[in-house]
Amino acid sequence: MTSAGRWTGLLAFTCMLLLPAPASMAEPAWRVAAVAALMAIWWFSEAVPTPITALLPFLLLPVLGGADPAEVAQSYMSPIIFLLLGSALLAAAVEKVGLHRHIAVRLARRASSSPDAILLAMMAATAVVAVFASDTATVMVMMPVAASTIAAVARSSGVSDDDPRVAVYAKAFVIGLAYAAALGGFALLIASPSNAVAAGLIERFAGIEVSFVTWAAFGLPVTLIGVPLAWAILVKLTFRHGLPAASTGGSAAAFEAPHLDGASRRVSAVLVAAMIAWLAMPLIEDRLPRASDAAVAVLAGLSLFLIPTAGRGSARLLEWKDTSGVPWGVLLLVGGGLALADGLTATGLSGWAGAQFARFADWPAPVLLLVGVAIVVVVTEFASNIATTAFAVPAFIALAAASGGDPLSYGMIAALAAKWAFAVPAGAPWLAVALASPYVRMRDMIRVGVWMDLVGVGLLIGIGLLAIRVVQ
Repeated sequence: MTSAGRWTGLLAFTCMLLLPAPASMAEPAWRVAAVAALMAIWWFSEAVPTPITALLPFLLLPVLGGADPAEVAQSYMSPIIFLLLGSALLAAAVEKVGLHRHIAVRLARRASSSPDAILLAMMAATAVVAVFASDTATVMVMMPVAASTIAAVARSSGVSDDDPRVAVYAKAFVIGLAYAAALGGFALLIASPSNAVAAGLIERFAGIEVSFVTWAAFGLPVTLIGVPLAWAILVKLTFRHGLPAASTGGSAAAFEAPHLDGASRRVSAVLVAAMIAWLAMPLIEDRLPRASDAAVAVLAGLSLFLIPTAGRGSARLLEWKDTSGVPWGVLLLVGGGLALADGLTATGLSGWAGAQFARFADWPAPVLLLVGVAIVVVVTEFASNIATTAFAVPAFIALAAASGGDPLSYGMIAALAAKWAFAVPAGAPWLAVALASPYVRMRDMIRVGVWMDLVGVGLLIGIGLLAIRVVQ
């Protein structure tokens, strides 16, 4: 697939350059469309490492689209990039001190003795952790906890490990943690790189700034509703295990939370301070008009390199060696997506696409959204979230312009749909981690994932249309 994708992308790019532009499309816009096609194919097929593909706008747009190299380079240093960088440093500190596992285990230990209640508590804990750490890393961290919890539930329920009911429960448990990690990534602007990509695209194509609070109005309900919804689909519909409740909370006591030392408390304080600043940004901007969510993220990240882990002379909460896990490639990928978006706008290609959508303007808005979201959900099952976001968000904003819909609402619905991958691991690495466990097989994942996709289409549209009333 890699080799085929590489040559397919180059062939499509070459053919588009040799063919004349479609009627009513300017020649520079057609050439930028060729760059977009090449990037889409390479991103979807991963024929070239995705961050390297993101360099194509800087290389090709000045030559083909007439853009100034300095202007293209500015897209790679957008405030969105600094928001991502600061949040990635926070995530690195959280993982370094083990705060994420502490949060997860503490929440799980508060669960009742019911196997289903323990699963719901663990899913909630996983979703909280995933807000501040990558979804894939969160699932990997939670897998050992899952194994010990499943065994403890079996013992406290008075059944043997080879009881068929334990195997069914284990499927629900492992898939549930993977789903919770993915759902946690919807909650806040900093929770996932694709969120930042979507925010940047909405600002470029719709001229609307997506703040920390604005994103939370759309994304947080997806997490709050999605986690119990996924839990209900798992234990009430697809994997009804039948394990009895334990007589004591022994399953929750099967593992101990790591000690919350001074370093963990300091990281927690920085994290809480950043969250408060993000939530209070509308008030802060009244006093400091040039303040921004990105500035808060950078300040929080910088403070981690200044605050000691203990007393004077001790190491800092973060050292440079700790930044090896920062997703530098993701920052480059986001910059490339924003650079391409600027090229689409500058050459008039986005306006041309909007005119094409005008032919669907007579369709009822619910039908347009239903068909569009269903298509995006299917595509993102097989392509990366960021790649799907890069093309779904501009398309939906153009659709809003053609049909008279709200561009922020449509753009956010597209952004949420581009992350809704729950059936196939091809576009969701966190599902691949779950699939690697001894409890889950592909047919198990598809079985529950289809239900998640069907329910998700309606859920995302409903949240998108209701949340816009809150932010406006």
